[in-house]
Amino acid sequence: MNKYFSKIIITGLVLSLLIVSCTTLDSDVETVSLDNAIQEAARNVENNLEAGTKIAVLYFSSESEAFSEYIIDELTMLLINGKKLVVLDRKYLDQIRNEMDLQLSGDVSDESAQSIGKFLGAQSIVTGSAQKVGNFYRLRFNTIKIETAVREAASSFYLSKNDRQAYDLLAERNNKNSQNTTRATKRSYFVNNGGSGIILALSGLNSNNLPQDELWILNYLQGSIDSIFKKYSNIVILDRSPEGQQRIMDEMEYQFSGLVDDNEVVMVGRLRAANYVIVGTIIKTNNFEYSIQLRIINVETGIQNAAYTLICSLEQIRDTTAIRKISYELFTQMGIIFTENGKKALLEDL
Repeated sequence: MNKYFSKIIITGLVLSLLIVSCTTLDSDVETVSLDNAIQEAARNVENNLEAGTKIAVLYFSSESEAFSEYIIDELTMLLINGKKLVVLDRKYLDQIRNEMDLQLSGDVSDESAQSIGKFLGAQSIVTGSAQKVGNFYRLRFNTIKIETAVREAASSFYLSKNDRQAYDLLAERNNKNSQNTTRATKRSYFVNNGGSGIILALSGLNSNNLPQDELWILNYLQGSIDSIFKKYSNIVILDRSPEGQQRIMDEMEYQFSGLVDDNEVVMVGRLRAANYVIVGTIIKTNNFEYSIQLRIINVETGIQNAAYTLICSLEQIRDTTAIRKISYELFTQMGIIFTENGKKALLEDL
């Protein structure tokens, strides 16, 4: 009986020591509110960059989109109001973040971020993350110079447990488990990075010999390309936002004439901050067959990096069999290596 009570006493003492130890560690951690952390991060960025530097607040990785968006918005506003740096317009930034899940994804490499920043015209980019460390959230901010990939500024803070607003934002998980499952499935399609770092602008398609009542095929193909590239690769697709739709429709008015050359396509790609442009032509060869040709052009060099032509039926266009086959060929020419399951999923649209 004495041994029994002795064990209870010893166990109680050990637990007490652990509690005291944890309490001491917690008390030693210097914490700040979320707003103060963002303000300090903005000050650190400004102090370490030359006046007039073109900068983009690219992404902030956390378990909550609401939390990440708040930090991106506040940091961007502070840098704009500071008037020392040139903060890039969020027009393309928002679209790229949405396409790539950059707020939530923790597997964006510095190289990919650097590539995106380069083609946005930024000289430096700001990235960040929130990670649970013990009983606290640790916030990190990094500023990377595009040309050299050198980290120009870095700051780290522990988030105060008393910041109710911050923890309310963190509580908005936005179906994170579902998003993680989707990303995990997508990653299983590739042997490599799935084209991460490629930013692709969709140019309107040319047509030849298409009757008026079949012009819908052009927009249908563009929508199919957009959907397939997003689902089966890590390539970022621009210009499918509501704002971009009108530009596409405007372009199609003159592209029906077949007067668009590669130089014009490259110019469009540069204006849209893309490093590649996809362009194509559909020809009605007879009453039953269509020829679809798609090409991917490097905006920087003007060189064609991928091309594929397929003869298909209208039914193969409708059920996306044709565009999935063409997309697979273009993906492989762009260096994406699929697993067997990935290839099967793409070609059979599982």
